[in-house]
Amino acid sequence: MTERVEKFVTDLKQLSNQLSEMRDYYWLDIDRSSDADRQKGILFDEKFEKVNELFQKTEKSVCKFLEDAFNDPEREARKKAIKLLYEEFPNFKDWNEDAKNALIEKYTKDLLKANTLIANPLKANTKQIDENLGFSKRKIFAELQNLTILTEANVFSNEFMEFYNSLDQTSSTHNSQKFIVRNYLLENGYDAELVNSIKGRFQKSKPSRLIVSFSDGTDICGNSATKTLTETINKIGVEKVIGLNLTFRNAPYISNDRELMRNCALLNNGYLVNTHSSSITKKKQLEEISQKLNLNLKIDIIEV
Repeated sequence: MTERVEKFVTDLKQLSNQLSEMRDYYWLDIDRSSDADRQKGILFDEKFEKVNELFQKTEKSVCKFLEDAFNDPEREARKKAIKLLYEEFPNFKDWNEDAKNALIEKYTKDLLKANTLIANPLKANTKQIDENLGFSKRKIFAELQNLTILTEANVFSNEFMEFYNSLDQTSSTHNSQKFIVRNYLLENGYDAELVNSIKGRFQKSKPSRLIVSFSDGTDICGNSATKTLTETINKIGVEKVIGLNLTFRNAPYISNDRELMRNCALLNNGYLVNTHSSSITKKKQLEEISQKLNLNLKIDIIEV
């Protein structure tokens, strides 16, 4: 329910609770020593009770109607589906209308199923769970395709472990996001012993920072990789980097759309940069920017 509607409902309920105070205000003008005045007060009370009873019923009816109307699960699921599609496909608005509507409907149904399973887990059968997992798998597989999974030493990269550790672990192993990732790795030929080594335990990568050296002798080394990234882009020029039309995880790398950008950091001129990545990925992004703009930046990762 929108904030505006929530505020209206809250105000209406408060007004209903405060209505009885009107009776006290009315009696302040009544001369209790006068029989005629007291009679007016008694008549007012009788009418007030009837009007107040009617108002209370109406208030409850209006509030229930608004709460039900604006808490429509299907409409909320559709709005979320459209937002997800714009995040996954930056050019979604340019698609054929029939194709857009078909995918919106599919995502909406997936989200409604997911909400049903969360609200009524005991009613979910195996088939429903499998159908619902299809939606999660698509998102996870899209993420994995943008990651460097193994290092040259044939161990999982910090970038991959950062992603893996961020996933949810549900009570049922076969329905967990981490199980989906491990199964994906096995199906794509990764060593089973290596894959099983991350099962059931949390592997934390070592904290690290970036240091960026410009050809003019300027060095940037913030207290975090994100800080270095933002300061470097600001020095290069936000507009120059925007002109490269870079994307990250099927979304704009830099944008001023606060509805679209999540897990981001603020740049100059109100722009936001996607920072939901490891230090290694940030290093690669800066290297790409340097190469495309011929900046000859020297970028290193230092452990702290």
